[in-house]
Amino acid sequence: MAPYFIRNLIPKKDKREEARPLLTVLGELTWVQWALFFSGWLAWTCDAIDFFSVSLSVSRLQVQFNKPTHDITTAITLTLLFRTVGAIIFGVLSDRFGRKWPLVANLVLISVLQLGGGFVQTFKEFLALRSLFGIGMGGVWGLAASTALENLPVEARGLASGILQQGYAVGYLLAACINLKLVPHTKTTWRTLFWAASGISMFAAVVRAVLPESQVFLRAKELEKARGTDTSKKTKVFIQESKAMLKQHWLLCVYAVLLMTGAIDSIINWLYMLTPSFLSGFFPTPLVALRLVLSAFSLASRVHGVLNHGSHFEKHKTAFEQGAADDSERSQETSSDEKNEKHSVDV
Repeated sequence: MAPYFIRNLIPKKDKREEARPLLTVLGELTWVQWALFFSGWLAWTCDAIDFFSVSLSVSRLQVQFNKPTHDITTAITLTLLFRTVGAIIFGVLSDRFGRKWPLVANLVLISVLQLGGGFVQTFKEFLALRSLFGIGMGGVWGLAASTALENLPVEARGLASGILQQGYAVGYLLAACINLKLVPHTKTTWRTLFWAASGISMFAAVVRAVLPESQVFLRAKELEKARGTDTSKKTKVFIQESKAMLKQHWLLCVYAVLLMTGAIDSIINWLYMLTPSFLSGFFPTPLVALRLVLSAFSLASRVHGVLNHGSHFEKHKTAFEQGAADDSERSQETSSDEKNEKHSVDV
């Protein structure tokens, strides 16, 4: 028999008898659920607008700072490197203080840093701000995904997760449109793109601020209160569970990291950031037009994969929940055995 690592990569047909039709589920969603999904989607879209402001402005930044392309793209590298720091910080804050205010603070942070990026005068200042922006950028995805998805019915999460992911392509497309239609007609050129992106991020922060806290988080908080526990121990629990997960599924984790690093992130980032500049050397088409074409193609291909993405999510979800339940049972059994052993020693 093939190893679990290989078998887990093959989607399995799974039809739950209690599942409701997707259209029925969508029709029963409340305005709060729709609004929270939009808020998460908008936050992820803003993340893309802010991030790709640099790649869309490479040629203008070269003139501004009198630096070659590889020096300008150092800002992109620093942003990506600091994303991990932001993901850890805002992940911990989200577990302790909820989904609402950490995301609001996250969006305000990237809005302020993006605004400041439009006022820098030296290359060192620019690199410093983009590094700090990476911290803010790293926190957006986790907060946006939980805001958008965790309050939706299980039957809708597969489709919704695929649509949510497309916010990144939409963000790139919006940034490219601003760069094409607005930037060339302003005296501040590339700075205009940064300021426009900052305003959109601040708008997303306001949208999230006027919406209520996630009901899933509130119920979890009440449950912890009833059990006599508090959120201060969540970080410790997360570390323990992560160690157990890595010990049991380390090979699958290595595969996922390699897949995201090589087959997805490298290709996507090269497509978005460097392909337009590369093609502009072979075709007379304006650089911004090439970016728009590539962005539209990427968005179309992603939309085509939304249903497949949702279907894949649903097929694996039941197996994942079963595995989580098994892990929970094993953890309880281990805890029970330890208590029995301690009781025997005491006796």
